[in-house]
Amino acid sequence: MAEERTFQIQLEGLIQLLAQNLYADPDVFLREMIQNAHDSITRRAELAAERGEPDPPAPRIQVVADPDAQQIRIHDNGSGLTRDEIDGYLSTIGRSGTNELRQRIAAADRTRTVELIGQFGIGLLSAFIVAERVTVVTKAAGHDAARWQSTLPIIGVDGSLATVQAGGPATGKIFAKTGTLAAGNFFNDQILFPAKALGGYMDARSGRRLAFAIVAANSVFSTIEGAFAANDDVGKVPTIIQQSF
Repeated sequence: MAEERTFQIQLEGLIQLLAQNLYADPDVFLREMIQNAHDSITRRAELAAERGEPDPPAPRIQVVADPDAQQIRIHDNGSGLTRDEIDGYLSTIGRSGTNELRQRIAAADRTRTVELIGQFGIGLLSAFIVAERVTVVTKAAGHDAARWQSTLPIIGVDGSLATVQAGGPATGKIFAKTGTLAAGNFFNDQILFPAKALGGYMDARSGRRLAFAIVAANSVFSTIEGAFAANDDVGKVPTIIQQSF
């Protein structure tokens, strides 16, 4: 049964992401998906070696296009994911299972080099440049198969963005997930937002589809109403971008 998950934001990874060139070319998603498959296959081999298990079967990545269903399916025989790993890697923007594997290998043996491609944990985000829905069916050794499915809320239309910039010029054209790190300053009766983020893609006025990520840091509010208003303020930024390109 498909499960809806909420994207979270790992701020350090997202800052690294912002330093790179985000996706302006729609075709880049296929490279990112194949890259994910490659790293999953490499991860399976590494895990087998760590556990003293036999070598896994020969690597296999298959791309299947179905024009009638308007679907592209990418199959691989990599390591698969557990339910906890789905939450940790697929549902957290900026966190990379590949990068964590690379760090673990380096910590165990600094002389080893392993051909891993992914770094920032944003490959899945690229799929939303061309797709309204992404589904992952996966099975890790010793675990039941799991199905993960996600769609992005639409600014001014539904989900967590239903009331953000509602009725504005970009309503229905920006698809994104939010992430908020909140805290309370009880001595001064204030609400703190150390980090508030919005990431996804938009259909720009020019017809281009652009991916984006926005972070607002260290915001302070004296009322809960001000904190809610911050959602709309963050939503204004992609709205301006959408209208400008």
